[in-house]
Amino acid sequence: MRIDAAIYIVMKRLLLLLPLFITLFYSPIVSAQINLLEAIQENAEQGEYGEEYTAENQENPQELTEEQKEFMDKLKEMLEGERENLDEFNDWSSQMKCTYMMLAYVYNLEKLNEETEATADCKLKYDLYGMQLLAIASSTTILYCPEGMANATEQEMDDVSMELWVLFMTDYDVIEPNTSPIIKNIKKWVSQLFYGPFSEFNDVNGGNTVKGFIYYLTAHFHPEFVMGKTLEIGQKMEALGCGG
Repeated sequence: MRIDAAIYIVMKRLLLLLPLFITLFYSPIVSAQINLLEAIQENAEQGEYGEEYTAENQENPQELTEEQKEFMDKLKEMLEGERENLDEFNDWSSQMKCTYMMLAYVYNLEKLNEETEATADCKLKYDLYGMQLLAIASSTTILYCPEGMANATEQEMDDVSMELWVLFMTDYDVIEPNTSPIIKNIKKWVSQLFYGPFSEFNDVNGGNTVKGFIYYLTAHFHPEFVMGKTLEIGQKMEALGCGG
């Protein structure tokens, strides 16, 4: 179920062009490349997965709307808390830390997508689509995580799959009252993604396994998903007719 590591060589080159590609659809805000995962990333950069990838073209960010600022501030505040909580898990493997970061990214992206689709107000929906574009563009900040997964051995993937499964299946009453927020997040995020969007993913791809779930997470960084989703959102924004 692992993505071929060679794909990420192509992906790194394509994602460097993503901000320019997005400007075709949402030029007023795209230059503000917000690092959604900058807080947690500081922790993961100490891992074994090599070089750091950062969003490009941040020199002259344009002004975000108040709604976008509020959203990003809350998300950054949450992620800063995650970074602090993650410090206690020094015994985790780099694969497990990266799985957690990908979980955080995909979960927040899916929640933003749900909020966007549930919104009836045209202008607000347009702005929320713009936030999705910023979120997708910022995925380059943790690109070394799915790349590391692609380079992992079968044994390493088996180990991280088992580790994630054990954490997810552990009952709350077994690990409380001192349950770490990190563990609570894993249980919440895995549950909502595994039995939600991942179920639909499984209908097409098959394989209802934890390793398949990790593949689902890494697929969000695949060039086919990134570019396809960007094009899809751009078309939806244009169809709304209330942007600008």
